[in-house]
Amino acid sequence: MFIIIAGPTGVGKSKIAVELALQLNGEIISADSMQIYKGMDIGTFKIKKEEMKGIKHHMLDIVLPFEKFTVADFKKKTEKLLNNIKNKKKLPIIVGGTGLYIEAIIRGLAELKKTDLKLREKLNRLYKEKGIEFLVNMLKEKDKEAIKIIDIKNPRRVIRTLEIIMSDNIKFSELKQKTEETKYKDDYFLFILNINREELYKRIEERVEKMFDSGLIDEVNKIVKKGVDFNVPSMQAIGYKEILDIFYEKNENINLKEKIERAKEKIKKATKNYAKRQITWFKRYKEAIWIDVTGKSDKQTVDEIIKIIKRQDKK
Repeated sequence: MFIIIAGPTGVGKSKIAVELALQLNGEIISADSMQIYKGMDIGTFKIKKEEMKGIKHHMLDIVLPFEKFTVADFKKKTEKLLNNIKNKKKLPIIVGGTGLYIEAIIRGLAELKKTDLKLREKLNRLYKEKGIEFLVNMLKEKDKEAIKIIDIKNPRRVIRTLEIIMSDNIKFSELKQKTEETKYKDDYFLFILNINREELYKRIEERVEKMFDSGLIDEVNKIVKKGVDFNVPSMQAIGYKEILDIFYEKNENINLKEKIERAKEKIKKATKNYAKRQITWFKRYKEAIWIDVTGKSDKQTVDEIIKIIKRQDKK
């Protein structure tokens, strides 16, 4: 048995997972597609060592920003970790908001065709010639539900989704129907933490302000100085993409203060949109147990989760 703590960004998943691990003798596996990267700490709001409270965390800082890491890589490494943690008589706790990562563990990976390079070249050409809006309209025609669960402002995501749809003749939003069974299917608790929209947006705005106060711009500059290509997946992460777009654009008419404020607003807006997509994604799981954390302390939330687990174990 293992536990998954998922939900939108900013809801407080990491703290809850740590407190659960302390009470249930657990170890934590991160399911965040951006926290895997070394040197990307502030923009991903990566948990700090002192916040871990001595709990072992896995799948953080495992690749460099320019290195490739796929959902299949995550699945393979995580399944090995699940077994290793269980063999130590400890409880694995997966925590994160990357829907595809969680999907890979509890539903498996669809057997998709390999990338069609000619199709990718065609889509890239269309993007350069006609822009992202043209590709998004293509996506709407082929799978209107897909635009609710991917970042339609991210050209790489849109192009990859179109590749899947056009290569495999399947709707991206229905991929879960073509997944392979995994031995973990009925051996987990999936908890989705949620909070009222007003409080969630307030937390997101406070988080973005804290990121800038902690040195987000310096962090991005350090990565750029190492020669990382702006187009790699890591640099498309919310917080990094906006800094690159604003601080590295050739616009001498914008002063530093204006650039910072513009970046903040873009990051806040992008993060709120991402949180909405995460909630939409997690609604697909009928087995999920939704926990409303509005107005609750971390202790109250943890106690509620433990009570549910014990109640189910008695059945």
